[in-house]
Amino acid sequence: MQTIVIANPKGGSGKTTLAINLAGYFARRGLRTGLYDLDRQRSTLRWLARRPHELPTIVGIDAHASDTLEAADGIELAVVDAPAGLRGDRLKEVVRQADRVLVPVHPSPLDMEAADDFLGLLADMKRVRKGRCMPALLGSRVNARALSTQQLDTFFRQFELPVLAMIRETQLYVQMALSGTTLFDLPPHRAARDLADWQPLLDWLERPPALID
Repeated sequence: MQTIVIANPKGGSGKTTLAINLAGYFARRGLRTGLYDLDRQRSTLRWLARRPHELPTIVGIDAHASDTLEAADGIELAVVDAPAGLRGDRLKEVVRQADRVLVPVHPSPLDMEAADDFLGLLADMKRVRKGRCMPALLGSRVNARALSTQQLDTFFRQFELPVLAMIRETQLYVQMALSGTTLFDLPPHRAARDLADWQPLLDWLERPPALID
């Protein structure tokens, strides 16, 4: 089972939006996809309860009381929505089971400060140091014309990590959260602009680890 963890210590960083859309992408590709919710708020599971039955199946797994991301129901691909404030032994255990960790960062000073500390913790972990778990960065809820987005780009340049996407702020994600859908369930003409932003991230996730610099 390949495991992709979405993590950031700050609430409101876009973790759940990223998690549900990635789960929708892999489910549409025909993979048996599990959406692991580690947060007691159960946001991803509530979203999944609203998902129309005719769309590709995503298996929801309530894992907030456990650190073990066990493969269930033949899951081939696990997308893990980690809670805000994930640190210490629980962070280490989750990363120990991850193949990739995606860190979405909202362009605000408080979010960047929190991400800076978190990325330092991540870099010190044995599995990351040995290249068995690959972290990457994303901008979340960005406005391309805003000064804050330029500041986020400058912040990202401090790290020797891939920056895979700058996901714009749009009401489309709010609408999809309410309807249980993802970008990959929408007609192409509705999703085209945002799918272009997501494509570098999807390409990176599809590449075998041995081919990633």
